[in-house]
Amino acid sequence: MGACLATCVLFVLLQFFAADRRDALASSSSFNGRMIVEDGRYTLPQKRQIRQMVLRDQKELLNLTGSEIRAILDQPELVRRDAPTTVWQYRNDSCVVDLYFTTPSPKALKAPVVHYEARARHDDVTDEFAQTNCVQSLVRDTAPSRFVSFESIYKSQ
Repeated sequence: MGACLATCVLFVLLQFFAADRRDALASSSSFNGRMIVEDGRYTLPQKRQIRQMVLRDQKELLNLTGSEIRAILDQPELVRRDAPTTVWQYRNDSCVVDLYFTTPSPKALKAPVVHYEARARHDDVTDEFAQTNCVQSLVRDTAPSRFVSFESIYKSQ
């Protein structure tokens, strides 16, 4: 019960302090100097760059917008809206990640991630392990397969 109250207080404070930033973000099409692709159609190199950033440090999730999250993780499995907070949930066999956005809009595509939580789905996986590895495993699970071309291995005469 205490954790729920603390989480609610945290989101109210985040909403209060981020109000000016959200207004500025809603009026522009960039975030931290990166272009937000309005229609969600990122190129493969753009997706690869976002993935690599998150794989290097999962705290980089806090520098991503909903549009960028969808580019690398696809559609969330669960979306919960408790205005002004929107929560997107992603899962795999071992863990769950909840991404929190604070936005007055019903869509969180232009909003930045303000908080995230990772937890284990099974007793054999500790929450500490899930917190350090879940985001990376989800990013790797959704990465497209890369094929090796024969031209790079076999050189004809």
